[in-house]
Amino acid sequence: FEIWNALPAEDKRNTFKNNGEELYNQFITEKKFRAAAQILSQISDVETSNFAFGKINNSGFEDDIKTQNPSLFEWSLADGGEPQIAFSDSQKHGGNRSLFMIFNSADGRTFRRVSQNVAVEANKTFEFSAFYKSELKAQNTLRWEIVDASDGKVLASTENLSAVSDWTNTKTKFTTLPTTEAVIIQLVRTNCGGMVCPISGKIWFDDLSLN
Repeated sequence: FEIWNALPAEDKRNTFKNNGEELYNQFITEKKFRAAAQILSQISDVETSNFAFGKINNSGFEDDIKTQNPSLFEWSLADGGEPQIAFSDSQKHGGNRSLFMIFNSADGRTFRRVSQNVAVEANKTFEFSAFYKSELKAQNTLRWEIVDASDGKVLASTENLSAVSDWTNTKTKFTTLPTTEAVIIQLVRTNCGGMVCPISGKIWFDDLSLN
């Protein structure tokens, strides 16, 4: 890693890019997420700041989300048809658009997870923030969770998201562990406690952040 960092920036992005990709994959395998994020920022065509420690990449959904082979530090959408996921330029909190979901499930048994890994410092306290508006009809609908990427431990979660007609800010605080290298920010479906958990309607998200 020290040898890699000693290379000129132009060589990292061009001549030795394949080597950088190999290093990146090895660090991901060993769960050394901070080093992996640093390498990705050095070999990527995307601006380096997009993969900065403690920063959510594409936090306002201004860029498209890759449906095939996103990097670990980009938004990832699980396969499936529920909910439908797209972008809305008519409803937004900031910028030009927001992430838009449409639910229409009679039993609520399928759910496409939306998630992103963010490299973070250990032993630090963060506040996660997200803006949303919702027309959902469901019991105990959705929430955002913050999970330690190394061991899957849930560090924090927001309150369940309710139906709100205006843009509303949901927040939660968490403290990383001495062993934390990255956290997973993920939208999850709350268990309603019954065999059937119907969910329908629309929800929009915009301007997510870690502070």
